[in-house]
Amino acid sequence: MATIAAAIAPAANEGRDRVLRHARDLFVERGYDGVSMQQIAVATGMTKAALYYHFRDKEELFGQVVRRELDRAKLVLGGVLEQEGSLRDHLEGVAVASFGWFRSDFGRLMGDLKHHVSEARRQAIGCDSRVPFDTVRPRFARAVAEGELRADLDVDLVVSLFFGLLWSQMQQARLDEAAPGEELASAVVEVLLCGIAARPCGPGATAASATS
Repeated sequence: MATIAAAIAPAANEGRDRVLRHARDLFVERGYDGVSMQQIAVATGMTKAALYYHFRDKEELFGQVVRRELDRAKLVLGGVLEQEGSLRDHLEGVAVASFGWFRSDFGRLMGDLKHHVSEARRQAIGCDSRVPFDTVRPRFARAVAEGELRADLDVDLVVSLFFGLLWSQMQQARLDEAAPGEELASAVVEVLLCGIAARPCGPGATAASATS
């Protein structure tokens, strides 16, 4: 029995992987609402019953497609943060990577995830917007510990501000039909690390004293 189970497992994994690959292409091309399980079954070369063997419903299947995208994103961000460089270098690399996803299929999939997959299902699958946050947060915490950033900073707040700046610029670029790139990435990191005042504003300093 163990030998039979060992032989079945790779085939099942291969079938599941095939479903995810074909489903991703369809979801990107047509959007969540424009794809049915029957269409995915046909594209995969499976019966609909075989498709439901791997996934309970379209929502679960779509969530797993996004989960794989987030896993790839985590690997990319991790690779950026493992490179030699300062905090500024790493944050600019993260920003450039994030802007690259804006121009790819990633943005559409994440948008459909928010609108079509329940919060409970997203949490169960582990596909939520905290994946980039949790990947980058340790780099900010290290910067505080090593003196690159002020010791009194709320690390979670700073990470949220960083991604908030990135996402707001991506939304603006979408409205302007522009393609954000390295120059904008550098500008976002400059604002985050140095602010916009003529002189640094330390704890307790007023705007007037900073610009006087």
